[in-house]
Amino acid sequence: GEQITSDLYMGLVSTLDDQTLRVISSNLSRDFGLTPLDINFLRDKEPSVINFNIPPYVNDPYMYLLFFKQNLLKSKFSVLKRTEDSGAQLISIITDCLPGDHKDSVSLKQDDLDFVFNSSFESVQRISARRMVGANMSHFGNGIAFLSIRLIGDWNFQQDFVCPDDITDIIENDNESDRKMELVLYFKGSLQKNRLIELI
Repeated sequence: GEQITSDLYMGLVSTLDDQTLRVISSNLSRDFGLTPLDINFLRDKEPSVINFNIPPYVNDPYMYLLFFKQNLLKSKFSVLKRTEDSGAQLISIITDCLPGDHKDSVSLKQDDLDFVFNSSFESVQRISARRMVGANMSHFGNGIAFLSIRLIGDWNFQQDFVCPDDITDIIENDNESDRKMELVLYFKGSLQKNRLIELI
């Protein structure tokens, strides 16, 4: 009856999802770009969102973002490669690290702030075969995580900050900056979400 039809439908959907995930995982492990349909597939459920403030004593937001990105790459995330430009608007971020003595800004696209964590099927076997040093990705389960960093507030101005006399003043005033980062995480497969969030 209806229950059998419903169970059959859910079984087919689950099988198709698994097969699609295997194909996307294989493409990622071969360093191929993802199509817009691939990305939509990875983001078809409600995400987990993590918000945190950028400390007001950070006077070079671009360098802060680069260090955060570097830590993500060390945590087995990789920058998402796309087969097509998403058309996202440019984001201006102030920095001191460019040549010259004056403040300048760099422009990034949202595409530059999207990452994937591929711990699915044959990708785990490939990494194990290479004896990769670091976190054992098989401990995170099978699946793919899509991470997008959203920049909130104005990241393109020099924020005035007077260094306080006591470290407790920094801790107490840590929420005064209007610059924030929002981490938007989508999970596909059977990943251990809490363990992966701890990794970040």
